[in-house]
Amino acid sequence: MNLKPVTPSVENHVQGIWDKGLQKSISQEIVFVEQYSPPKDMINEFESRRNELDRLLGNKKLQTLQAFVAPDHDSLRKILSQGFSKGLASSKIPFAVDAGIAIADGGAKNGNRLLLCRISLGREGVDYQVSRGRYYIENLKGAIPSFLVTYGVPGEAISLTPIE
Repeated sequence: MNLKPVTPSVENHVQGIWDKGLQKSISQEIVFVEQYSPPKDMINEFESRRNELDRLLGNKKLQTLQAFVAPDHDSLRKILSQGFSKGLASSKIPFAVDAGIAIADGGAKNGNRLLLCRISLGREGVDYQVSRGRYYIENLKGAIPSFLVTYGVPGEAISLTPIE
């Protein structure tokens, strides 16, 4: 699945993204971070979409965000093996800058795991929508996972289902 543990400095980077995005305090904290190395075709698909959005924006700067998403176990496997656009049929996936919102969206079905992704926005109302702290991008080729973040509540045991 192209996942590998990260160095402490990379974990601090992910922790910074987590902390910066939180709008309010949550009981969950990061337990473990793995870096995802996407296959070349997934990178090419993302870059192609990014370039397309860049052209559509003309003189405006394309905005990209680091955002969390909380897929269920089966969807997580599909995203990591095929990417968002091929692994999931729906474009109505809520990406959130706030990890607390993504955790709430995932409920109990995400197995204490979030994907931290890079998303390309484009034109609001056309290429993406924002609703209640969530970004919905119209073309999932504009999303690519970067890290798999395992989280938990301090002092509580978590049970992890292998992704393979």
